[in-house]
Amino acid sequence: MDLSLRSPASPASPASPDVASPAPGAKFIWHSDAHVDPFYLTDRCCVERDLELLDLSAQPLGFMGCNPPISLVSQAFRASAAHDASFVLYTGDFARHEINKVVSMPDSLTVVTDIIKNISLLARQVFNEVSPVFGTLGNSDAGLDYFMPITSNESVNPWFSQIGGSIEHAGLMTQGELQEFKHGGFFQAREGNLSILSLDTVIYAMDHLPIRPLEADPFGQFAWLRQRLREAATAGQKVWIVGHVPPGIETFGYTELWHPQYVERYLDIVQDEVLGAVIAAQLFGHVHKDEIRLLPKPPKGAGPIFLSGALSPIHYNNPSFKIVEYDQASGRLRNLKTFIAEVGGNFSLKYDMVTAYGLQSLSMESMMNLSQRLLEGTDAWKTYAKWYASGYPNELQNFTAGSSGNSSLKMLQRQQYLCAMVIRSSKNFEACAGLSAQLLPPGPVGAPRKEKERLLLGRLVRWAQRAGTPKAAAVLRLAQEEQWRDLLQLFGHYIHKSWSKGKPLDLDSDEARGRREEGISGQPRAWMLFGTYVIAGELDAKATCESGLDLDASGDDSDSLEDDVFQDAIGLEDPMDDDDDDEDTGLSLREVVAGFLNINHIHVNSGTFQEDTREIRHLLPYVDMVCAPKVSSTQKKRYLEELSYALRPQELQPQAREMFVRQALARGVVGEAVRLIENASSAVAAAATNFLGDFAFNSDMGSREVLKVFDRIADRFQHLFSSSSDRVTLMISEDWLLQAAILLCVNIAATCPAGHMKLVRLVQPVCLKILQSPQVGDKLRGNTILLLANLSMTVLSELRELQVADALLRLVSDHRISDQGKSVAESVIIFLHGEAKCRQVDLLMGRDVVGQYCIPIMAHTLKSTEFRGMFPHLLYSAKLFQVLSRCRVYAEELLRDGRAMPLLLRAVNPRAPPPRVETDYEGRRLVLEALWSFARFRLWPAEEDADDSQKFIEKGLPLVMEDRHVGIRSAAVGIYAQLHWVRVLEMLAVGKRLEAEGFLPPGFWRHRIASQLFPFLT
Repeated sequence: MDLSLRSPASPASPASPDVASPAPGAKFIWHSDAHVDPFYLTDRCCVERDLELLDLSAQPLGFMGCNPPISLVSQAFRASAAHDASFVLYTGDFARHEINKVVSMPDSLTVVTDIIKNISLLARQVFNEVSPVFGTLGNSDAGLDYFMPITSNESVNPWFSQIGGSIEHAGLMTQGELQEFKHGGFFQAREGNLSILSLDTVIYAMDHLPIRPLEADPFGQFAWLRQRLREAATAGQKVWIVGHVPPGIETFGYTELWHPQYVERYLDIVQDEVLGAVIAAQLFGHVHKDEIRLLPKPPKGAGPIFLSGALSPIHYNNPSFKIVEYDQASGRLRNLKTFIAEVGGNFSLKYDMVTAYGLQSLSMESMMNLSQRLLEGTDAWKTYAKWYASGYPNELQNFTAGSSGNSSLKMLQRQQYLCAMVIRSSKNFEACAGLSAQLLPPGPVGAPRKEKERLLLGRLVRWAQRAGTPKAAAVLRLAQEEQWRDLLQLFGHYIHKSWSKGKPLDLDSDEARGRREEGISGQPRAWMLFGTYVIAGELDAKATCESGLDLDASGDDSDSLEDDVFQDAIGLEDPMDDDDDDEDTGLSLREVVAGFLNINHIHVNSGTFQEDTREIRHLLPYVDMVCAPKVSSTQKKRYLEELSYALRPQELQPQAREMFVRQALARGVVGEAVRLIENASSAVAAAATNFLGDFAFNSDMGSREVLKVFDRIADRFQHLFSSSSDRVTLMISEDWLLQAAILLCVNIAATCPAGHMKLVRLVQPVCLKILQSPQVGDKLRGNTILLLANLSMTVLSELRELQVADALLRLVSDHRISDQGKSVAESVIIFLHGEAKCRQVDLLMGRDVVGQYCIPIMAHTLKSTEFRGMFPHLLYSAKLFQVLSRCRVYAEELLRDGRAMPLLLRAVNPRAPPPRVETDYEGRRLVLEALWSFARFRLWPAEEDADDSQKFIEKGLPLVMEDRHVGIRSAAVGIYAQLHWVRVLEMLAVGKRLEAEGFLPPGFWRHRIASQLFPFLT
């Protein structure tokens, strides 16, 4: 993202072979990716939203994870100017990320222009003794990231003309360079016998905007490059190519940086035997990491390709710049010396490439040899990984050979990195790395269309392709279905966390498993219900301007790209863009920050005592802002989203959660959330609904308070179906709002069964209509069925009266609906009607529900693998068998499938590992009750499974009868009594005799003695 900046004191002069070249051993200064943020102290841009609220006035040189102020650039420029250099190179990105998102800024184009102008003036001032300053523009150097309209048929591009004029005005671009630059952002500069070709590579990027059919040669730049290389070959000159976005694969998420067709065209040029031989070096920025790139088929004498670290520390890298030594006669690079500063510290030499690897030269050939040493994972890899992020911890350091961990997996990770080191398309990269067909999201044409989203998803999918675990399989399935928003919801937090800590992404780590043991499966804002994980409808609230995840509740961008560009162009906001239904303008950002700083975090609890709220003090300001009368609905939506994120179980311990619930209730947050649901826009209402769902999760107190106002909430969602005659269109447009409503109900249903009767009122006007609409998405339909499944545990008669089973039968029979969309419909039907022979279950039996549903869901349960997009739990799978076994006809159908009994015996094996979650104990009880029913009907034990059954009865059953769980003991004793009924009768007869002879009071033996052995006798 940089421009050609040349001091007017040294006008360009054509190289002449008759003039002796200067002595070899010159140096140049290489800076890249400053991302200067003029709003650093107000509306700064950081990777984590929490960082945006910090007071960084005491951090004048920047903060890790954020774009820096210009003071950091000044420090770096002055430190590098102390070295005797021939010129300065800057490879792009002057401005902060997504500057168009700054609330207080009316015109992003003007601000970006000012940033570039100010850096140019600073460069002229600091490097006044250094002749030229060259560079190129980056993707952030526009009013909207990557927005550089292609005007190939015009001689002047308005944006390049405006930027070039500012640089020329600062005295760092000649008129000749400006005229060339104004057409397409590329130009040629000369330094002695060296020709420097500055390319505009943003136009080739996957994320380039505006979206339009790809031109074969935008701005004619490939033709221009080929012509300049021919001229250099004829003149015997050497050429450097400099640009911002490099071609090939980036190594954070292993996604494509350029469109494949442009990669191929570029390789055709730089690998040409004649043209490629004159290229002494290729230098790029953008990735914020120190990296090497290789050509697949380098021509003889090809120079190296290097990617530079960044000045900005936003991507968890220390600020750095390079002093590059080169031979002026040949243009060959001799050494790269990297100067690094921890944020706030001073720059010093940390890394000398030639010395670090013991290299004789920096040719393409020597880099290829180095790559083979890197694959070994020993000293060379350790050095490479250490300086990859300029000395900041990063995941490559975890792939060193000999360190703890899976050595084979570490080798595969190194191989994957080396495959990405070679410039190639994603298809060729995957073939090299041994990965499956491409599962990564598209660029701006599809969703998600933000660069950072693609990078995060790339990191997630690449992990899943290697891991081979059930969770990895779930990730790949969602990727195949292009459920990008769901993936970000579920795993965005973990990707960010691994990134910031420099650790490999691992969703099967102990930390993630810790949440799964609580029934949450390590997923942000997910609730364990009906043996699956129900996902809330909002994106990870950690998303920021940098990550490009600033979304409304629908999951779509709150502003279309066209709207952003329109606003930038005319400086006006679309009046329909505001989600706020209120007439107030809300608080300014300064007022919000001031409000945060002035809040007292020790509050009275219910007027009785003061509670130490240190564990939750970071959350209470958000509650206060939600409840503040002067804060707009749009702003409240953002605070509610932050609270939803923070209330996840891995973020807040149970004791702290209860403390938060008490404090939030005292402030009136539930009432304010309900007011927003009733009166605000759909986006705000969805955010408030999701918050209440998170608020009620695992909290009896929170659930009770939400239940008190549930009728008001229900009215809002029932209104969706009564306010429009075109209900199909309504359901499509409001799908995400309904999603929030259903998930709130699901959470209340799981947490507070006493509230089921209140939820029943939504079944007919909401749930059944969702089931009946063919336009509804699988996720909404599936979650609706999950709600019905939870309700069927307590309000069977009400659901039977509403003919829920008939609606589900029609859905099960509809071949247009996927298995995931059918969710657990068969379970609900069986729960409602399976205890006695009936029409509904007969129809299911006609569809082989035992072989196609009951057996598979139990098998997946016992293997902890995915079934219909969920990970079922034993409680609900076992209930199918327990209910059907009560009817002899259906019990016979169950046992007709030879897989049933082995699965049931496996489920109650006393030597099996302990249950994963508490509800598994109830699941074992239900399996034992099913076996009891089979025994009562004399269907078990049977000859075909005599060995397994007899082994269980003789060895397993006695152990189960001693289980610590009273329900398991009672069911096991029931089986024993059924199998040994003669002994039970004999024992009862003894009691009768004792009572008859007056030794015991009437009924004493049965109810006080025998019932202790056989609880069912009570």
